[in-house]
Amino acid sequence: MSIPTPRNRGALVAALLLPALVGGVALTSVGDRVEGATDLPAAVVNLDSPVTTGKGEEKTTIAGGRLLAAGLTAPDEDADATMAWRLASAETAADGLADGTYHAVITIPEDFSATLAGMTRNEPEQAQITVSTDGADGTVVGAISRDVGEVAAARLGRQITTTYLAGLYGQTSELGGRLDEAADGADQLADGADQLANGTSALAGGAGELADGAGTLSGGARELSTGLGQLDRGASDLSQGTRSLASGAAQLDGGLAQLGGGADRVAQGNRDLADGASTLATGAGDLADGLSTLDDQTSGLPGQADQLAAGADQVATGVAGWAQVLRGWGTVCSTPAAASFTALCAGTEAALGADGANADALVDGSAQLRDGARTLAGTAPELTAGIGRLSAGATSLASGADELADGADQLAGGAASLSKGVGEARAGSRRLKSGSSELAGGAQKLTGATGKAAAGARELSDGSGRLAEGADELAGGTAQLDDGASRLRGGIGDLAKGLRDGAEAVPRSDAEKQQSDAEAIAQPVVAAVDDASPIEARDSVAPVVVALVLWLGAFTTYLAVPALSPTRLARAGRATRVMAAGLVAGLVVVAVQAALVLAGAAWLGSAPAHPWALALLVAPTVVVAFVALTQACVAAFGERTGWVVLVAVTALQVVASSGFLPIDAAPGVVRTLHAVLPVPLAGDLFDWALNGSGSAAGVAGLLTWAVFGVALSTVAASRARRTSVAAVRREVAAAA
Repeated sequence: MSIPTPRNRGALVAALLLPALVGGVALTSVGDRVEGATDLPAAVVNLDSPVTTGKGEEKTTIAGGRLLAAGLTAPDEDADATMAWRLASAETAADGLADGTYHAVITIPEDFSATLAGMTRNEPEQAQITVSTDGADGTVVGAISRDVGEVAAARLGRQITTTYLAGLYGQTSELGGRLDEAADGADQLADGADQLANGTSALAGGAGELADGAGTLSGGARELSTGLGQLDRGASDLSQGTRSLASGAAQLDGGLAQLGGGADRVAQGNRDLADGASTLATGAGDLADGLSTLDDQTSGLPGQADQLAAGADQVATGVAGWAQVLRGWGTVCSTPAAASFTALCAGTEAALGADGANADALVDGSAQLRDGARTLAGTAPELTAGIGRLSAGATSLASGADELADGADQLAGGAASLSKGVGEARAGSRRLKSGSSELAGGAQKLTGATGKAAAGARELSDGSGRLAEGADELAGGTAQLDDGASRLRGGIGDLAKGLRDGAEAVPRSDAEKQQSDAEAIAQPVVAAVDDASPIEARDSVAPVVVALVLWLGAFTTYLAVPALSPTRLARAGRATRVMAAGLVAGLVVVAVQAALVLAGAAWLGSAPAHPWALALLVAPTVVVAFVALTQACVAAFGERTGWVVLVAVTALQVVASSGFLPIDAAPGVVRTLHAVLPVPLAGDLFDWALNGSGSAAGVAGLLTWAVFGVALSTVAASRARRTSVAAVRREVAAAA
């Protein structure tokens, strides 16, 4: 073996540690992602509106959307948690699904509860929910989301079906009780039939009494004739009264005509009032807009007034100081020593004025300016507030004017309706006048009809005689009726017995039994999951991760260690020794890598199922096969081309490996590659040694690959050695 240079030593250390680091990060990341699937954020959009069914005491509110949303966002048990479901609005959920905030969205439609309520009206329909995924997180998350939506909908469906069936069982039990009540009613009906038979017997006796009554009726008919005479006199009085009524109706028609004219004028006045109020509303709106603009423009007036007051204070202070300076110079100029400041003193005296009048006036003016600025600063807030109140009042005035215009329009409409009603009333008064005239004529005719009525009364007397004869015939019919009542009694007894037999045939149970039967029918089959050998998510992906990182470790090893030592190629010796030197160097490095990777996998996951087989068979076989193959690629194709070939082979083996997705779901070509390529074979071997799944049959395949790699490396070493000796000879010849 060649001695590594300091540069190669660093690459060698990196090749030793890199697979262990990559394997540890991969196992930790994959395990946390699988176990954290329940923390994936998802949204529930509940657009459903609860509905109420039934009446009175049977009135029920169905809130299916609320129940489904609560079952997802707040499950009864932690084991029922599937994803981190949250309630959201439709807009928020759509935005969240688009930007990745939510991985899935379940939308409950508006008519969800209304559709479920159809079961109570014998109109069952399937209620649907919508499961939306963005597809950005892969098919696994989408499949989980769809499965969760379907399972949640199925659970709610079973709950609703159970409730419906329990209610149906309760109604069936109630039907049995009502059949008992109906049987009792039939018994009572039979008693009534007995009473009917007794009544028919009494009816026969009543027929005789009817004959007697007919004689009495004949006497009453004679009295009726006397009464008709009195009616004739009353008809005459009625004729006179109806004439008076016709005269009053004529006067009413005149008054209604005056009322109709007044109603038209009122309607026109209210329309004019509505137009004026509308104009006022428009003007008030313009005033409100102007005052609002003025309010906006004067909003900064208080601050500006405060600044002006502050500036005026500064001016007054400066002017007072300046006046004192002038007076000081005036005092200096009055002394003999000021003779040399003639021009300055002249200017000072002009500025002071006579006895300092100019300076005093200037000081007083600056003080007045300061006082005025302070007054403005004090009143500015009240001014702006007043403008605001005035703007609000103008707005209220505009609103009131609009309401006044609306009221005036309504009042105008009412006046028009009044005018129309007055017209109809006038038509009624005319009809009243006409009817009263006709009534007067009818009353006159009634006077002549009373004579005819007297003749009818005499005919009534004759009819009462015939009535007595009919009463005798009635007595004979009541005997037949009595016989029919007896047969009715027997039929009702049979009805009562049938009702009682039906009541006994109706199944009855208590509320607990009804609930259990409904649950059994709603879900006749229940699956009990018994996982005899549960495997954690990290343990399930550990075999393929370990196989991949060891393959990458063998790859990186021959980036730091030469596949065929140049020094040994230059010496005389067999090609097998050159190949063996490179193979042993790689085996030492990859063996250390395997020890680190497997130790990390054991620390992060569970204890191996076959620890001795892992240490003495599986790991050595995998290390020898991987080192032999990677050495063969680099030795046969050269460093650059060999590395490219290794990268391509690595990608192909990743596609053909299992662990993340079932290999049975892959195309046939991928399944064939999985059965022959070294990394998938190593993954299956590690799965057997770590998790106890499968078998150790892959050892034969890996040993075959190892023999192939050794043979190819030997051939490459032999060819490289011949090339190297020829190159040396050429160099010697050139030197000579």
